[in-house]
Amino acid sequence: MSPRVRPVLAGALAVALAACAEPPPPPSRADDPRPDVVLVVLDTLRPDHLELFGHERMTAPFLSSLARGATVFPRAFSTSSKTTPATASVMTGTYPTRHNVLRGLEVAKRHADKLTEDGETRLDVKVLPPDMTLLAELFRGAGYRTFGLSANTQVNAAMGYARGFERFECLDWTAVDDSLETLVPWEDEIRASTVPVFVYLHLIDPHHPYHRRTDWFLPRRGEDIEKDRARYESEIRFLDDHLAELFGRFDWAERALVAVVSDHGEEFLDHGKTGHRFSLYDELNRVLFLVRPPGAEGPPRESAETASLVDVLPTLLELVGRTPPEDRHGRSLAAAVRGEPGAARDPRTVFAHRAEGGYHMWAAIRFPWKLIQVDEDKPPMLFDLAADPEELEDLAGDHPDVVDELLDALDEHRRDAFTRNDASVEIRLDSAEVDDLRALGYVDDGE
Repeated sequence: MSPRVRPVLAGALAVALAACAEPPPPPSRADDPRPDVVLVVLDTLRPDHLELFGHERMTAPFLSSLARGATVFPRAFSTSSKTTPATASVMTGTYPTRHNVLRGLEVAKRHADKLTEDGETRLDVKVLPPDMTLLAELFRGAGYRTFGLSANTQVNAAMGYARGFERFECLDWTAVDDSLETLVPWEDEIRASTVPVFVYLHLIDPHHPYHRRTDWFLPRRGEDIEKDRARYESEIRFLDDHLAELFGRFDWAERALVAVVSDHGEEFLDHGKTGHRFSLYDELNRVLFLVRPPGAEGPPRESAETASLVDVLPTLLELVGRTPPEDRHGRSLAAAVRGEPGAARDPRTVFAHRAEGGYHMWAAIRFPWKLIQVDEDKPPMLFDLAADPEELEDLAGDHPDVVDELLDALDEHRRDAFTRNDASVEIRLDSAEVDDLRALGYVDDGE
């Protein structure tokens, strides 16, 4: 289900070839001390379903082993609770208020119904800011070879996610065992590269619909939601086992700087809903965020710093010796990854946003406080994440001073919201493609 895009005029790249009798020999990989960099985005993975964060079941033994020697950020938050804006934040180092990529291939029912008229659904969607250098472009500009693989069709070339990648493949909601086969033709290039490589993997398996992965499935008693949770956990274990095989094949744990994040979580009736609908509670908004230098050993190092997906870009760049761009929202967490004394610099406020059907939901988090507000004229909710991690008790009335401080920070954050990027592209979907999106929960039925 690769979306078809109306052709867009692109600027031509002129290449000048200098005349010379014989090209110089290629540099040796050993002459470049910079590590390979592997960034893995695990779609729909909520960290509290990993034993690394205290889950009672062993759902991800490989991720737990990878965390040894890594810096883990338990206070890490997405910039949204849906894939498209969250991944745009990873690629740009900016919040949705700046990149303005708020939706992907979600289809409202009124658009899907147009299929009876012309057999095609047409969506006008924002693309990643054309005037902003993306993560892969920054690595390629630093002399890295760049390889990108997305198993989520929302992360596609039409919307700009392929920019900067020498090789980029967007698959059609493909499970990890088949997705990683895409790397096979690239393997010789990656291994033989005379310069370091940057590899981006976006894997979809924990996303609904959850499959019962037989070899990894452990049943749960109770209502249907618990059966869904058991299938979800088997998807995580299925994904984890294939990641272990992949990392062993490429020896990335020893050779590469590795970052593993999730784009958002998943709800199992925590606040009365399922999936990742219009909400910014922690079951959707808190994410996995770990960074591991090559060959690192020892127990996981937990950082007390509040992290956001906007921090991925500056952190990885600084760790390979590059100065991150100054025009981004994120800040580098490299000091925490290196274990430098006093690396945590809290308090810090991070933000999240979700748009749906003309409504906007906002979150401002200054740990342990988290403020959630639906539209600017509605009263906010306030939660103490340390005392009430399930966000069950609204304390807005008890702490008006905290509410005012976070509202001031939020007002400043959204002052120039959604004004800096108007670039868009028309994507056309046929009925089969819309049916695929409906099965994944991306067709809005008007709820």
